Amino acid sequence: MATVRQALVLFVLIESLVLNEVGTAQPHLLPPTQLVASYNDEQSVTLRWQAVPGARYYRFQISDVRDFSVVRTDALVLQARSWIRATVAGLEPGKDYWWRVQSLADGSESQWSLPVRLRTESQEAPDGLVPPDGATLAFGGLRLSWRPCEKATSYRVQLSPSSDFDSEVIEVETVQPWVVEHRCAAGKRYYWRVCAKRGSQDGQWSQVQRFQLMPLHIPSRERETAEPGERVQFFSSQHDALPLTLTPNPAADQLTITSAEEFDPGSSVVLYNLQGRSVLEQSIRSGERSVTIAVGHLPQGSYTLQIISHGRRWIGTVEVLR
Repeated sequence: MATVRQALVLFVLIESLVLNEVGTAQPHLLPPTQLVASYNDEQSVTLRWQAVPGARYYRFQISDVRDFSVVRTDALVLQARSWIRATVAGLEPGKDYWWRVQSLADGSESQWSLPVRLRTESQEAPDGLVPPDGATLAFGGLRLSWRPCEKATSYRVQLSPSSDFDSEVIEVETVQPWVVEHRCAAGKRYYWRVCAKRGSQDGQWSQVQRFQLMPLHIPSRERETAEPGERVQFFSSQHDALPLTLTPNPAADQLTITSAEEFDPGSSVVLYNLQGRSVLEQSIRSGERSVTIAVGHLPQGSYTLQIISHGRRWIGTVEVLR
């Protein structure tokens, strides 16, 4: 009988110990759920997930690959009441990443959440480039334009005789969706492209387009009558510190040429089209300081303008637009 009582007492003690152990065991931590990413800009995101009961803090990772064999970010975040937030900067624009989160408590950790794909934003490439691909243009002030990009703070333009942009590269930055370039050589083919910038970060390059600049064309009869020592000079805009200005340019109906000094006898103005043919010739009266020519009858486009005065041959570009 005593042996039976001892056995009962021992059973009760063991059962009590088991119940106590179950009652004081740590609850099983669950991995975070409802993982959400909000994009701040093309290099920064804010990660959010729902708080897990029992967790004291969280560990999150960002990787370039889905299996997290290479981890670029590994950090801890403290617990909050409802939603946990973490902001990550320095990501590459337009790139795919994966991220995951783990719940942590004293001496215990949950499994990792399911990995979530993250793709950073990238500044869109400009389109609507003008002049169109393959255009032939008159020599002079060259206007390149494109459709404005949303959120762009500036634009970067490159021109080169090489389609790989590895030689004689002309580079321009502008805050406007257009640029006027004067450094291109007559008779040469160029390739150009543009990218939108947001701050200091470049976006994607546009499609590469090409254009051909028309060679300077002076008819043989004019070369034969040119005076010895006659100089050829170029002008491109009314802002240049040169004695000749064109207003307005682009022109619709009339173009006025103004000189800082009086035109001398024999002064003349000639317009050439893209094929190098003369479409307008007009003499300038001696002693005048300006001359107005009618261009309203000409088709829209670029024209090479030649002015002869004071032993100089001035050459530039006129745009006829309506």
